[in-house]
Amino acid sequence: MTIADPKEVKAFLDKHPEIQFFEIVFTNMAGVPRGKRLRRHEIEAVYANGRFLPGSILVNDITGQDVEATGLVWEDGDADRVARPIAGRITPAPWLGADVAQVPVTMYELDGKPHDLDPRHVLQRVIDRFAADGLVPVVACELEYYLVDARRTANGKIQLPPSPLTGDRASQHQVYGLREVEEASGFLRDLWVSADAMGIPLEGAISEYAPGQLELTLKHHADALRAGPGLHRFWAPATGQGIRFDSRTAVFADAFTYTYNTTPAALSFTGIHIAGAATGGSDDPATPSTWEFGGVSNVFKIGSIGDVYNTPASMDVATDAGGITTVNLSLPMSGTVRMENVQFGAQSFGPVAIDNIQFHRLNVKIGGL
Repeated sequence: MTIADPKEVKAFLDKHPEIQFFEIVFTNMAGVPRGKRLRRHEIEAVYANGRFLPGSILVNDITGQDVEATGLVWEDGDADRVARPIAGRITPAPWLGADVAQVPVTMYELDGKPHDLDPRHVLQRVIDRFAADGLVPVVACELEYYLVDARRTANGKIQLPPSPLTGDRASQHQVYGLREVEEASGFLRDLWVSADAMGIPLEGAISEYAPGQLELTLKHHADALRAGPGLHRFWAPATGQGIRFDSRTAVFADAFTYTYNTTPAALSFTGIHIAGAATGGSDDPATPSTWEFGGVSNVFKIGSIGDVYNTPASMDVATDAGGITTVNLSLPMSGTVRMENVQFGAQSFGPVAIDNIQFHRLNVKIGGL
């Protein structure tokens, strides 16, 4: 395993002036990434000298608690070790924002000796034994997991997410079902984009046997240190695709009024309906008395609207090299918006109907924050 040369980070900084923050990431034997988020001006020192991290981070359990029985907490005063960046691993982390990168690190004693409890060094010793026999292990990883709803059930348990197409939750096995993969396509698309940006050799996806179960594979690799401990680099984008969301609503509002300076009711909208579609058999967009919007599934959709893209809505915040912060919104949407009357000052314009809205991609950028 090669420690990165300081020239590597200098080249990265020159290539990526937009990157302002760096996460140094260490994954211990429990498989939970831990570390620090540093600012741009700090990262060159990490490549030149390493970065101190407490020795107890080597043996934290999955909840982040110290494991005192290891002797790495009280017996040595939780002494620091040195984390050093691994060559060729610095990459942008697009799901964290356009201004964030990640740097995997490995742990050494203060005298420069590889730490025995760092999983990378443990694996390196195994690889060295293969090499002594003239062998090279070729490793491929298969990842099976579930996407779950961010909302818990009433009794606090996890649940599968509702389908972006039907609103139903998976209950059938549907092994190798394409519809099940299509329903996760917004998530998978973002995941593949992030994986490509990080150089993670992520390949195809299938619907596995259990309801809601997905499987992804990583391409086989003759460098076990990339294929094994590097798995945390997959789980990071897989569990952190920025803010991605779907929303469905059916709303009626009596009125919305905008007052300009001291002029009351300069602009007003009354009888506002937001839904999936007008459902009345004798519907006339020009005649509000014929409008109907019944049905629990007749909702206005934002994100994962069921078109060929099926992309979730998203919100990302980024700060450029000049310190200007922008909020980037992507809002695919479908449905209908109707207003029984639009009035500007004393002038009434009557009803307005905006039907069959189908924005596959509506991007909004708010700058100068």
